[in-house]
Amino acid sequence: MKKIRLLSAIMICAICLTGCMRVKATIDVKSNGKIDLSMLYATVSFDDDDKSLSDTEKKEYEQEGWTVEEYDRDGFYGYNLTRKNVSIDEVASSIGQTQNQLSDEGGKISFTKTGLLYSLDWQPFSKEQAEQISDYKNYFSMYGGYMKVIVNLPFGALSSNATSVSNNGKTLEWDLLSLGSDPTIHADFILITTSQIIKWGVTAVALAGMALFGLIWTYVKKKKEKNNNEEETTTDAVSDQHNVTSSTEYPNPVDTVVSDTYQTPADNTDNVGYPAQQNVNYNPMNNTGYPTHQSAEKHSDIQSVEKKKSILPIILLMLAAVILISAVPVYYYVFKPATDPYNKLTDEEKNSIAVVEQHISELGEITAKSKDKIDSVEKEYNDLDDTCKEFVKNHDKIDAAYIAYDKVVAEKTQKLIDDISTVSLSSMTSIQSAEKSYNQLTDEQKVYISNPERIQEAYEELSDLKVTDFEDKVKNIGKVTLKSEAKISVAKSAYESLSKEEQAKTTANSTLNKAIKKYDNLIIKKVFKAIDAIGEVTLDKEAAITKAYKLYKDLSYEQAKKVKNRDVLFAAQKRLEEVKAEEALRKITINPGDVIKSSKWEVTYKKTNISSKILPNITKGYYFYYHTDDDETFIDLVFQIKNIDTDTLGISDLVKSVSVDYNGKTYNKSFGLFVSSGDDIDKVYDWDGLGALKSTTLHVAIAMPREIQSNGKTLSVDLTINGYKKHVVVRK
Repeated sequence: MKKIRLLSAIMICAICLTGCMRVKATIDVKSNGKIDLSMLYATVSFDDDDKSLSDTEKKEYEQEGWTVEEYDRDGFYGYNLTRKNVSIDEVASSIGQTQNQLSDEGGKISFTKTGLLYSLDWQPFSKEQAEQISDYKNYFSMYGGYMKVIVNLPFGALSSNATSVSNNGKTLEWDLLSLGSDPTIHADFILITTSQIIKWGVTAVALAGMALFGLIWTYVKKKKEKNNNEEETTTDAVSDQHNVTSSTEYPNPVDTVVSDTYQTPADNTDNVGYPAQQNVNYNPMNNTGYPTHQSAEKHSDIQSVEKKKSILPIILLMLAAVILISAVPVYYYVFKPATDPYNKLTDEEKNSIAVVEQHISELGEITAKSKDKIDSVEKEYNDLDDTCKEFVKNHDKIDAAYIAYDKVVAEKTQKLIDDISTVSLSSMTSIQSAEKSYNQLTDEQKVYISNPERIQEAYEELSDLKVTDFEDKVKNIGKVTLKSEAKISVAKSAYESLSKEEQAKTTANSTLNKAIKKYDNLIIKKVFKAIDAIGEVTLDKEAAITKAYKLYKDLSYEQAKKVKNRDVLFAAQKRLEEVKAEEALRKITINPGDVIKSSKWEVTYKKTNISSKILPNITKGYYFYYHTDDDETFIDLVFQIKNIDTDTLGISDLVKSVSVDYNGKTYNKSFGLFVSSGDDIDKVYDWDGLGALKSTTLHVAIAMPREIQSNGKTLSVDLTINGYKKHVVVRK
């Protein structure tokens, strides 16, 4: 059987939103303990089949006591279910069954009753579903949709987590789109029905009546016993009198009547403080000759009046008690809530209080990252005015949260301190970390550190260890030799790592200084000998020069200053570079007759001419030649070239860069190539080549100032020919 389909729609919407909706559940709690329910479910739909319930569905709802009305407003189509005078248990059962059919993730709805206090608890859906629904809040608002639960109470709620409170706390509203990660509905309220008030009154009257009856019955019983005792006493007295007078001669009863009054002693009083008087009138001799009692009825009437006087105050007191007993619960549960200061707050103030209480309850487990969240909640609380602050029931949890946070932060520092168990030379980092962490704590957090003094103790232990370690390293140096450098360096570093206070604790530094001085003398002497062994600089002395320089370079600045022959080392280095350059130059210098051979060419150096003309091989008879300008002359390098390849080779690529060293200065120069055979000479162009196994004379002509012909200054040429860099000395 279907149960409240509206609640089904809420759950389905939370799980899978298929369109904009209007969902509203209204619960009206009445003073007679019954509830009126109203369930609205409407959607924006373009399908006519979704605009209303089917006849079968309507019939099912109507059989269960629901009134079904179609809903058509603002483009939303659906239906509204209403049901009157439903018991609280039936509401909880129906909604709970519906929710269980839809999802196991949400909690059941429950109305918990404790005396006159009712608690409503309901989780319509899971946290994940609530977060999904919250994402669609703007979408709902845009199209006029909503999802609400409204509870109307006859008296103001004692507490709730409603998102909106109005009507002096009697109307609670939850916006299901704004529940966020806490999809719960909770409210506490008092419910007093007319029948309960009548029951209280009847019960109070019955109890008071029973108590009154018991008091009256006890009083009457005791009074009756007392009166009986007094009557017996009176009767005995009369009998004695009769016995006395019976033996005496009495006057004629007609002529004489004697009236005698018997009065009880003055201290004979009843339990209400009145004297108990008994009058006995009698004729000593009646017509039978015996005494006669004349005042019995009068005595009884007096006793009855006295009893009524004594019972009346008790009855009045009992009636007052009945009224008071009946008024207490009515005042406490009806009139007191109406005069409660909380109910005098505005709805906005109540909402603010509810929001703060909810945020406080959401603080959850406190971690090292909770500080900002706690500060935010505290700010919300402090922003309330003083009146509202009094009604925040869980405000003490803020202080508790700060305390918990302080403890969490302190625990981290405490662990760092506890980790400093046995101090070693490697403990500096852990001690510094613990100290830094402790210094960052607030005074309130430092209270939770059980042993802050351990940090200073650890520093002192470490200081002693460092001093001892330094002294051990000095002892480890032993006899100073040229191999003691590493040990001396280690001991020196250990001493430099000590603070001034720690250095003052030891005298081993004097031993270290002596070792350093002795080692300096040994190493300086070694360097001096290495430099002195260089002698005349040749290519063979390169290793000795390199070794001596390395020893010198490894010296400290103070040590290096004590090497007296260090200038000899510097001069040797300079001369070595010159020798190496000379050797390199020698290796590339060519002389007439030298052959430069590659896989393709065989080049033979012939000679060098300084002339203004480039002449052919044969200058007899008629011949051609090339001439420079009047102020110039040629350096003419003459080579015999032969193509040893199998193909014709281009001549223009045979010679590359050319430079001239003239009087100590180097000039990069252009050049021209000429080939000569017999008495013929021709300029070489890019397209000129030499056939396989053919030979010819090649002139490399470099134009220079004419002054070089006669000034005698040094002159040499560097060029790249046949792929090799070569040097030609023209004039020394």
